Amino acid sequence: MTDTKITVVVINKALSEYADRLFDNRSWDVTGIDLIFVSHKDYPVNLYVPMNYDEYFIKSDNLVDYYNFAIPYIKTEYVLFLQIDSLLCDNFFTPIFKKIEEKKLDFAYVKQGYVDGNMNCNNVLYQCNDGRIHFSSIWRREQLEIIDVLGNFSEACILLRSSIIKRRFFDETYPNVFFVAKYVLLDMPGNAVFEELPDSWIQYFFALAHEQGETYEYESVRFSLAYGLDFKRKYFEVQRQLHVITTSRGYRLLERFRSIKKRCQNNIDSLKRCFERR
Repeated sequence: MTDTKITVVVINKALSEYADRLFDNRSWDVTGIDLIFVSHKDYPVNLYVPMNYDEYFIKSDNLVDYYNFAIPYIKTEYVLFLQIDSLLCDNFFTPIFKKIEEKKLDFAYVKQGYVDGNMNCNNVLYQCNDGRIHFSSIWRREQLEIIDVLGNFSEACILLRSSIIKRRFFDETYPNVFFVAKYVLLDMPGNAVFEELPDSWIQYFFALAHEQGETYEYESVRFSLAYGLDFKRKYFEVQRQLHVITTSRGYRLLERFRSIKKRCQNNIDSLKRCFERR
């Protein structure tokens, strides 16, 4: 595999059926991807993907082993790890980050959570180019119930996550981009599910999200979307700027949208009061 810009490493410990659906042939733009699968030996993945990929099998219950195994096979400057087994703790990330740093790779990690009968959270962990590490568990039960009208929530996650890779990393305008991990609903590429939600629900979601108190990267996206309550137009206006933050541009964008945050605060407060009355 040559002339690629990014390696996508899929760590598949057990839930092979999700891998089958995630790498659906309808979901991928094949340009510029090295695709590596590291799967548990007892859970082989049967894939139909319109590209070449390397698949390796190991027999281990230690997820760190999956990451360590994949690192020597990474040939590109950028790497994205997708972990598709939701049974994952956050206490093993330090050695993984150490390995990434030794290879001087920008690193983003998306834990693909799925909604089961217990309404589990969808968790996102990522490390920006500035070296900071963030972990966020963002979904509350009432938010999931709002989204549940779309049908199978895991299907929506799969659609969004696969589209993120397709749309973001291969824009020549941003040749050095490596910034992954947003809220699933705030991260809608191409309005894949965005347009299926009534505006009132979208507004309610942003009002709820405001209460979470996440890091400023999330706030800047959220507030820029909420500003003026013109969500669809504003989304497309800012997504190419904020969803592809690089080290050199990120702080300037933050300063720019801090003012938007202040201007839209009254709108968000009004929304919250409106839905509380309902």
